[in-house]
Amino acid sequence: MLRYFYENGLVNYVETTIADWRMAIEESSRHLLEKRIIDHVYVEEMIRSIEEYGAYILIAPHVAMPHAMQGGSNVFGTAISFTKMKVPVLFEEGGQSASLFFILAAKDPDQHLKNIQSLSELLMQDGLIEALLATETIEDYQVIMEKYEPT
Repeated sequence: MLRYFYENGLVNYVETTIADWRMAIEESSRHLLEKRIIDHVYVEEMIRSIEEYGAYILIAPHVAMPHAMQGGSNVFGTAISFTKMKVPVLFEEGGQSASLFFILAAKDPDQHLKNIQSLSELLMQDGLIEALLATETIEDYQVIMEKYEPT
């Protein structure tokens, strides 16, 4: 899956400090928006879901998996993008933060579940989260990709 992100141009490294989690989700969605996999309404739906249900997208320390209801007229394909924030983004005052953002988009419920399952399997690899947290550039990412998914 690391190779999938890389080969599909879905890897993003953000050097600047992001003011809040809403902006982090917008920035993390950039590649999916540019590739017309989602539209901005889907980004707004992800933000609205977090405002309503809390930071349910924090699936592991330092890891966020933003997504909204699968399918609908605002998702045009199925994909996951990866964004690494140089500075962790706080979700609640005094609460959890995330540096790794995996945005999920799926056209139907089956693809949505497959996305979640694939991402979960990826993140369960021993040491991968820590390795991704240590990366600072796309070149660092390529090294991790080769280590965890050799060709």
